[in-house]
Amino acid sequence: MPSTRDFRVTVQERIERDPGFREALLEEAVQCLLAGEVDVGKSILRDYVNARACSSRYGRSRQLTPHVRER
Repeated sequence: MPSTRDFRVTVQERIERDPGFREALLEEAVQCLLAGEVDVGKSILRDYVNARACSSRYGRSRQLTPHVRER
């Protein structure tokens, strides 16, 4: 069986390295929320926020412990 990567890990890595993807993901989340697709919009927004908050660069620059970054 081939091993696969976790989707959230892939998204987090892409958000960290690609500003255009970051912007498009946030825009998609807002568009879904405005279109009434609240569950989808919240899910996308959650992925975006978690990826930004869990970024080691982000956490270190704000001196957050790993426990705080995981919230």
